[in-house]
Amino acid sequence: SQISALMFSIDAPLKILIGEGDKNFIPAAFTKTNENGAPINGYKLTAVLVGILIIIPALGIGDMNNLYNWLLDLNSIVMPLRYLWVFLAYIGLRGLIKNKALSDSSGFKFVKNDKIATAIGVWCFAFTSFACLMGIFPKNIETFSSEWFFQITLNILTPVVLVGLGLIFPKIARKTNK
Repeated sequence: SQISALMFSIDAPLKILIGEGDKNFIPAAFTKTNENGAPINGYKLTAVLVGILIIIPALGIGDMNNLYNWLLDLNSIVMPLRYLWVFLAYIGLRGLIKNKALSDSSGFKFVKNDKIATAIGVWCFAFTSFACLMGIFPKNIETFSSEWFFQITLNILTPVVLVGLGLIFPKIARKTNK
């Protein structure tokens, strides 16, 4: 049951990302599907990323319990990072609407006062950033031990690499999707 839950948690977002994602941001090679509609190359990419996330830490983290706890901690760092983009977009859109560079035709406003709305967006961005940064520091490990340095290095490098992939893929898509 755990394997089927894992497969579902990987399969559904991957199919949505590849099936409904903008082709300007996703390389054509990853949109290839088999006769059942399964994104084959998307699965391969996921397998490589997950393999790296399991194999490299296993080399420097003591046992399976520590590896599992590290993956949980890493999840608490990486998952909120995506909301930073949402808050940046909100702040940017409010700025464009305030400067009349973009029309506000939706009729819905979270907060009508532009300064308060921007302040709320900035606060949400700052609080989420702070929470992500605090999550970087390993817990339940002797501070400044070799395992502590190994985990903090991975906690910094992993989000950087994942964001880097997100920045590289649109460039690859522009070159390969012509």
